[in-house]
Amino acid sequence: MNISKEVKVGILAVVAIALSFWGYNFIVGKNLLTNSDYYKIVYNNVEGLQVGTPVRISGVEVGSVTGVEFMNNAEKQVTVTITMNNNLPLPKNTEAVIVAVGFMGGKAILLEYGNPCSGSDCAERGAYLTGKSRPMLLSMLGADDLSGYMKDLRDILQGMVDTLLSSNNSLGKTLENLEGMSANLKSTTAQADQLMRQSSGNIKESIASFKNLAATLDAKKDKIGGIIDNAESVTGQIAESDLKGTMADVKQTVEELKATLATAQKALDGVSGAVGKIQNGDGTLGKLLNDDGLYYDIKTLSTRADSLLNDIESRPYRYIPLKSRKKVQRYDRLDGKN
Repeated sequence: MNISKEVKVGILAVVAIALSFWGYNFIVGKNLLTNSDYYKIVYNNVEGLQVGTPVRISGVEVGSVTGVEFMNNAEKQVTVTITMNNNLPLPKNTEAVIVAVGFMGGKAILLEYGNPCSGSDCAERGAYLTGKSRPMLLSMLGADDLSGYMKDLRDILQGMVDTLLSSNNSLGKTLENLEGMSANLKSTTAQADQLMRQSSGNIKESIASFKNLAATLDAKKDKIGGIIDNAESVTGQIAESDLKGTMADVKQTVEELKATLATAQKALDGVSGAVGKIQNGDGTLGKLLNDDGLYYDIKTLSTRADSLLNDIESRPYRYIPLKSRKKVQRYDRLDGKN
């Protein structure tokens, strides 16, 4: 019987597809050649769990995760399907605990139960198991080991704290100083509180005075506002004034003042020169001031002129032309008798 090449290729393709399908399911934990039991678990969070995650009992792999499905309910829960190898029966009270298998985030499902089941106390195929999650540290160490490690860690930390707080250690001394500072601060706070109590009356009076001042200012706010407005108006007027023109007038006045000062300086120079000549005896006034003889002559002349004027005032008839000399003599005799 001769088989055509097309039939051979078709048979080979079917076998290849079948092997690929079986290989994929085998990789994800499904053995199509055996009738495996499967169970479902509901979790609130399955972070790090995926299809192919191993299922273990006492560290032995007995199955794998074959399905992870989001339930889309109010609690946002996830349904996980596990498939067991060799139809291993599980008790109804089995707990499927998600545990960490490494610090890199690897996960596994650990099946925990008391005694093996037989008969009616076994979970049926497709039944729901109780799902739990365990923290990474507790997963890797176990409850007993974790308790021991925590005790050792506590002892180590206690020793470190005792060493740090020792009075022989700088940190211990610092803490003692801080304790002293705290006591001083407490005492200072008490003194400040006492001072505040003693000064409460003055503080109340000061607050009352501030309140009265605020009330007065509030009552006078309209007047104060008017004053501020007037000030702003005056400021605006000053700002709008012709400052350049004023500066020009000031400059012109300064120039005129300079010219006047120059003229006055010239006059003073002339006066200074004249005074110098007078002091040197130059000119009539200089000679008059510096020649003592001339001074005495003038004084004598002034005295004689004063005597003459007094005589004229006393005996005016002597200086009036008269016809008779005898009348003059007679007046003289009368003056002599008086």
